[in-house]
Amino acid sequence: MQDSSEEKYDGYLDTASPYKVFGWAANMADFSAHVEVEFVLNDIVVGKTKCNFLREDLALVGVGTGDHGFSFKFNPPLPSLPEGKLIVRIAGTEFQLKNSPWPMPMFRGFDIIAADIVDNCNLRCPFCLFDYSKIKSTHKMSKETFARLIDLAQYVEDGQFFVSCLHEPTLHPEFIEFLEMIPEHLRQKAFFTTNNCRKISDDYIDRLANTNLHHVNVSFDTRDPELFSFLRKGGNYEVFLDNTYRMAHAFMKNPRAPKLRFIIMAFKSNMNDIPDLIRFCHNEFSANDVEVRYTFEMPHISKEFFEKHVLTIEKWDELVLSLKEVKECYSLLPPPENYNPLRAEKWNVQDTAAESYIPVFPPPLPIQLRVSWDGTIQVIGWEKHFTMNINMSRNPYTTLISL
Repeated sequence: MQDSSEEKYDGYLDTASPYKVFGWAANMADFSAHVEVEFVLNDIVVGKTKCNFLREDLALVGVGTGDHGFSFKFNPPLPSLPEGKLIVRIAGTEFQLKNSPWPMPMFRGFDIIAADIVDNCNLRCPFCLFDYSKIKSTHKMSKETFARLIDLAQYVEDGQFFVSCLHEPTLHPEFIEFLEMIPEHLRQKAFFTTNNCRKISDDYIDRLANTNLHHVNVSFDTRDPELFSFLRKGGNYEVFLDNTYRMAHAFMKNPRAPKLRFIIMAFKSNMNDIPDLIRFCHNEFSANDVEVRYTFEMPHISKEFFEKHVLTIEKWDELVLSLKEVKECYSLLPPPENYNPLRAEKWNVQDTAAESYIPVFPPPLPIQLRVSWDGTIQVIGWEKHFTMNINMSRNPYTTLISL
């Protein structure tokens, strides 16, 4: 039972990690006396700090002038313990802050690293998530930046290091050299997505087949050449087909080849052909998997295209039903639950410019990173609070996990 003498205290543990803890605590009877909090992990005191960090949110609710916050970094980081729980209490008392104890599983890495080694694409697909209307040139990542990016790749699971996320990586003249820069023990972490619409050489394909990457995604929406050239604006179906046949053949011969996967964007214009297209990918290209994706509304997508081509939720359900008879391996990336494309909140993957360098709350877990061609890193979902450049930090991993 809490001692009545401790009823004057109040405080809250906002968040904790093996690297940092954040919250506030105060003597509500005397705001001039800044209390200390101590951190106890499995009955061992692992740190202590005074609560004198200014927080405007505390001032707004009448906790003195607001200077009762704390932010404390553990050095070294706390160990990984199966049942680890962190208690935060007023030092010298048994008074625990609200939200304490906090479970302390060890941070093991990042969920994804979504990188791009260029900032452009050779196509201008009318449904693309990215608005290329103002893009007039192609910026390319340097070898030095990519080498630093590889250092972060060790902190993701296999198949979670995107060498390309939003753009076409084969526009980079040193793309295959970049892939070969990745150390052998990290190759299975990496993959990329391509539209396969640029003419590629046999040498490129043979070198790619020997990279031992986790997989390669190839965008493939239709076997109708006219519809292909419309959906993949700027692409030629015959070039695509020749590239993909040669790639599949080389991959089948080399045990070090990446797995070959295909991505189909579903529209009203191709939905009836998708079951056969899945079979075609497996039969002709020995696909490891085929993913069928829903298309989302974006502010730059024309209203005419959206209304004419993008599936309604009812049409998506109809497509899913038609795939029940497909025996080959496929997966679905459906619209989110209760998504209404006619009333969707418009968003843009480019609207990620940081407005503040002082984070208000810690980033959501699991941490997902976006890395642009120049080495700029942002935490996905926290873009307006934090940005850094991989080239400007002595140890980017340490900087990121300290958040």
